[in-house]
Amino acid sequence: EAAIDDWFFAPGGGFETIGYLGSAQPIGSFRLSDNDTETVALTAADPAIRGVLKGFAMAVMTGDGRSGLSATERLDLARMAGESLLGSESELAVVRSGIGSAQARIDTVMARNASETTSLEIARSEITEIDPYKTATELEAVRTQLETLYTITARLSRLSLADFLR
Repeated sequence: EAAIDDWFFAPGGGFETIGYLGSAQPIGSFRLSDNDTETVALTAADPAIRGVLKGFAMAVMTGDGRSGLSATERLDLARMAGESLLGSESELAVVRSGIGSAQARIDTVMARNASETTSLEIARSEITEIDPYKTATELEAVRTQLETLYTITARLSRLSLADFLR
């Protein structure tokens, strides 16, 4: 147990040097909208996750015939693995709740962003869209005004085809 514990938790141990290949720096803050940001301060190197991995590693060692452990030692290791996993459960629950809270906040902001996008698209279409019935009515009114203007101009000028042909 001490060797596995050192591998996972000792500074410069196996987990930090060859086991974990991810970044030591968490993602940090990122923007969700103009007014909202979310901070994720978690990596797979978190002690809660390491504790669960340690428990699983001990459990794997119990079934490995190459470990050189006697049956009694493997039984003790299996018990310690179970205790380690149970002990890590509360820490892992805290990690899960933090991730769940962040996900809920992200989902809420995403829904709000989608709603705002839809509202803006509707407003834009109302501004740029042409009402075909209104446009046809206005066009017909302009046509009637033009015809009336031509008729009045012709009468005022006393234009007629007969006068033009003379």
